[in-house]
Amino acid sequence: MISFGQKAILRIDAPWMSPTPRPRLEGDDARRPDPDAAGYLSAVINSFDVVLDEPYRHAAISMAIPATGNPYTVASMKLLTDAVVRAGFIRDDRNDVVAMRLLRYTPDQGSRPTVNVAVLESEDIQCPFVRQIAPNGQKEPRSPVVGSAVAYAYTTGVPGEPVFKHSDVRTPADYVRELRSQWSELLETGSLQVDDNWNVLLSAGQSLEVRMPSTGNFDPDNVVLRLLDLLEVARRDADPSDANPLTIDQMLNEVSVLRGDEPGIHLSLHPCTPFDQVAALAYFRKTAEDIEPKWPISNVDT
Repeated sequence: MISFGQKAILRIDAPWMSPTPRPRLEGDDARRPDPDAAGYLSAVINSFDVVLDEPYRHAAISMAIPATGNPYTVASMKLLTDAVVRAGFIRDDRNDVVAMRLLRYTPDQGSRPTVNVAVLESEDIQCPFVRQIAPNGQKEPRSPVVGSAVAYAYTTGVPGEPVFKHSDVRTPADYVRELRSQWSELLETGSLQVDDNWNVLLSAGQSLEVRMPSTGNFDPDNVVLRLLDLLEVARRDADPSDANPLTIDQMLNEVSVLRGDEPGIHLSLHPCTPFDQVAALAYFRKTAEDIEPKWPISNVDT
């Protein structure tokens, strides 16, 4: 995580907790992509200017999106990760993604906002984003896409209330009950530390870090989406009168997802404002001249 200068408002340390993805929707055609998301996916894929001879065995994916319009952060991350898979840089995101990170930045006045993606070959789960700079470094696929981020979205393909492909969780009500039960288990086992006022503090913007095991046949982004569902249900239960129209996903300015040697799920939320555009996008420039090969180490308020 980048922005860890302030005390966490929420922390989960649960070595016993398995990385469980958000349940899949059931429908007559399995999952049908949302048209806007499908078109955006194609635009991202077509904007990459590097073609690999062979996909990376393991990769770390860096992303930056403009904060304009309060985009869904993790849902945007998922769509961009899908683009990396379909562009042929990795074979699948269940086993080949070592780490993912995303920043939201505030565009400078008069500048052109872009969505940016970089794919790094990485075997090192301790330092997955270390890279060498050209001319002698690795070939690094990078994609700048003009415009706003679009979030991952799927419909069931059938009318009526969504139904999930899960033996125990079939309806949204079943899913909410399961998430509430899991929140209670986290509290009962002492795996959850949370500020009494955490649901109010969320609105200032947050940095999310999630760590999960390096092995296991699951999509890391789908696991994070389920964890966000867990936090969202707990947030609404903590204050049913909360009228904030934004979801937690729309309040995240930074996301870091790492797969490492620790068992279980480890999550923290820290206060974090959007990043400065110059610092956020320097990483994605096309040439090595005057570029420090590091992700921004602080946001505009630190």
